[in-house]
Amino acid sequence: MPGQSAVEAFRKKAARRHDALSFGATVTTPASWLEQLWDVWGDGRAIATRSQRLLGFFKALDNTPDLSSSSGMASMLMRLANGGLGSRELDAALQGECVLEESFGPLLDALRAYEAILAGANLVDPGRAWGVLARRELVSRPMRVSVLGMEASNSLTAFCDSQPGIELEGEGSAQIFPAPAGVRVRFAFPAGGYARSLLLCDLLKEMLESGCSEGGVVVAARNPRVLYESIAPSLAEASVSVAFEGGVPFSATDFGRALLRVRDISTSDSVVACCTDFLLNPFSGVSSDAAYAFDAWARADRLTSKEACIDKMRAMSSSFEYFEELISSPDASVLSGVVEDRVRAAGGVSGAYRAEQLAALSMFRSVAEDARRLDASMDDCFAALEGAQVPSSRIAGESDPLVRVMDSRRAALLESGSFGGVILCDMTSAAYPLNERSDAAAALLKAVGIDVGHSTLADARRVFAAAVALPARELVIERCLKNEDAAETYPAAVVEEFVDLYRNDPTDADEIDNQYALPSCFLSSIIERGEESLYENSAVSHGEQPASLVDEEPSLAHVSEGKLPHLVLPRFLPDGGVLKVPCFSASQIESYLECPQKWFSQRRLRLDDLDEGFGALEMGDFAHHALKRFYERFREEVAPKVTGELLPAARAIMHEVTADLAAEQEARNPSDNRLVPVQELERRQVQELMARLEGYLDLESRLLPGFHPTHFEYEIPVSGAVDYAGYKLIGSIDRIDMDDAGHAVIIDYKGSLSNDYDLYDSEGKERGGKVQALIYAQAVQRLLGLDVVGAIYVSYGRAAQISGAIDVRLEPRHLPGIKAKACTFAQGPLSDLLDATELRVAHALDELLSGEVAPRPARKESCKHCPEISCPQRRG
Repeated sequence: MPGQSAVEAFRKKAARRHDALSFGATVTTPASWLEQLWDVWGDGRAIATRSQRLLGFFKALDNTPDLSSSSGMASMLMRLANGGLGSRELDAALQGECVLEESFGPLLDALRAYEAILAGANLVDPGRAWGVLARRELVSRPMRVSVLGMEASNSLTAFCDSQPGIELEGEGSAQIFPAPAGVRVRFAFPAGGYARSLLLCDLLKEMLESGCSEGGVVVAARNPRVLYESIAPSLAEASVSVAFEGGVPFSATDFGRALLRVRDISTSDSVVACCTDFLLNPFSGVSSDAAYAFDAWARADRLTSKEACIDKMRAMSSSFEYFEELISSPDASVLSGVVEDRVRAAGGVSGAYRAEQLAALSMFRSVAEDARRLDASMDDCFAALEGAQVPSSRIAGESDPLVRVMDSRRAALLESGSFGGVILCDMTSAAYPLNERSDAAAALLKAVGIDVGHSTLADARRVFAAAVALPARELVIERCLKNEDAAETYPAAVVEEFVDLYRNDPTDADEIDNQYALPSCFLSSIIERGEESLYENSAVSHGEQPASLVDEEPSLAHVSEGKLPHLVLPRFLPDGGVLKVPCFSASQIESYLECPQKWFSQRRLRLDDLDEGFGALEMGDFAHHALKRFYERFREEVAPKVTGELLPAARAIMHEVTADLAAEQEARNPSDNRLVPVQELERRQVQELMARLEGYLDLESRLLPGFHPTHFEYEIPVSGAVDYAGYKLIGSIDRIDMDDAGHAVIIDYKGSLSNDYDLYDSEGKERGGKVQALIYAQAVQRLLGLDVVGAIYVSYGRAAQISGAIDVRLEPRHLPGIKAKACTFAQGPLSDLLDATELRVAHALDELLSGEVAPRPARKESCKHCPEISCPQRRG
């Protein structure tokens, strides 16, 4: 029989019925029978376990250069060995006694290497063991071998055929039968995955109340653990105990995940996420607060090295070093005892959780021990663990479980008719596909003359038929009508065959022409549930959603009276004092004018990313520093202003300045907006920026003839904050140019410009969006007593662009790339525009300090870089 559960069920059933088979037959599995025969007639080698075989295949692949050493290739070699190793046909091919295509050569080489590796460890493949036994006459008296619930393997069939005293009989062709007499058959159709859990809970309660409690109910699912976790709390609350029986991937256990994360840390160049994942694991012994603090520390510095992360991990977690040892060598698994002691001593965990972690630890030890025996590497160990399933079980509730959740194969091994009800879940064609395998292993077996006719349809029929025979009272077949992509699902092939047994005419397509693909005899008992009841489906409960907290709805539009003192924080003075009156920067004011809520989220809530950036902000800071340094050197070494004839000298200085600045960036504090490339693409972006700054000098040589730069990064400090719009203004002005008549132009550098920077739109209406340069222009007039004739934005990007606001006294031809009509203020002197802007700003700041922070984007572009992606007023 296919598994030990089926063996035990068969024995119990035979004993209850006083069947002669209780005494006259040996009921076993192929693997157990092989062990019994090999113990007596074998050659002294031990039969290799699954992990030993996988390790042998991986090691063989390392010695076969024509094949990739991957899990997929190892699995294919496993199928090849299962299908023919030990047979006369495949042995002839391995010994070169038959002519095959040259492409099969690497596969045969890998099999030869695999067997040699096992032999070196005194192990033998199960297929080879069957082959050895088949060459010996072991059975002298007549014996009938019946294969039930499975298809006999080629190795088992060959062995039985080789023994003259054995008569081998199978079950015949796999076939689906109607449900046993007296068993009610129904179909359940949740509209989608969200409705499924509550539908199943309701259905299980109904089945248990209607008589299925005698024997309980088996729920067979594609992913039984996920299903158990979704229904168990609700059922346990209703005094229905639920049990889960099955396996969990090694990588899904906390121990397995911790081990794999430490391995990833050792093999990967990008380790921050892996380090944080390990620290959040219970095996790290570190609090979640400490783990998140580590994450913020590492992400805030793009130059944080892998070595620095590992050193900090060692200091934080005493477990980390043990895990480092465990992944270093198969011999280090002896240290796992320390981890085991911690698992056993851990408090606040369930017995099932502890057992699961200990099982994962035991599996790792076993595979490491096998690796030592086969002289395999740790890489081979982890490859063998990749698809391993750790035995796992869970029970929710205090009494004996009335509901057992498992996969369909495990359910198929149970005793027929021993349960009150059965629910077969996920019965879709996608969950149970019938893809016949066709690969190099199947082709090689076919080429040497071995039958590879194992049918996935026959296997699916066998499992489904066994599951259908389990209930004594009720069978329910469940299928979501829509999948996770809201696409229509289709019934599994075995369900279609089962339904055909109940049709009046299987050739009449109209008989099942409905959304359920069912004949009329089932339509009156269909169980459905939609996804529209969001809370009930999510909570797996029919109760009303309880209020966990009752509070007034917060307002996005206004800051409450009690919080107003915290809206604008005070500024610290150089002498340690505090400037208590509200103080703003021009960029801060511009942000508020764009959208009050954007200002609040960016400037007050500081919804910034944890990671140190490499984007427009960092590029802009680099460019500003470079342009300031350039002109300071150029004025000192060459001339007050870049002109056409001085371009070669200017380019040489800019090249040196940007190169020096780029070299300095790594030494700066990460809290600064430094530009630090860590990838080749980013290095190219920095080189491109440096080239653009050199190219910008062409525009600079034609910009404002008659003017010359006089101030760079002109700072308005907190201690010297200027009065503006009724409040204090601070900030840094990129550049101020002057002519001999005392006229001044405020220049603000930008990486790129859009129409938003123009003073007027295409219809001649004032845009009023970008006001930073205008605000600083007014401040300069007050601080330096200059006559400002321009407040412009100059792009150092790929295109020569200038925008902003200029006085009629400033000629547009001296501003290359400017749109004269859109940027010239013709209603009077530029000071009138500056005064009007100040009045508008005063009104806005009054609103700000009154707590007005409503989401009110001035235009759709205002929302472009806003972090509040769920804002109800978001545009564009």
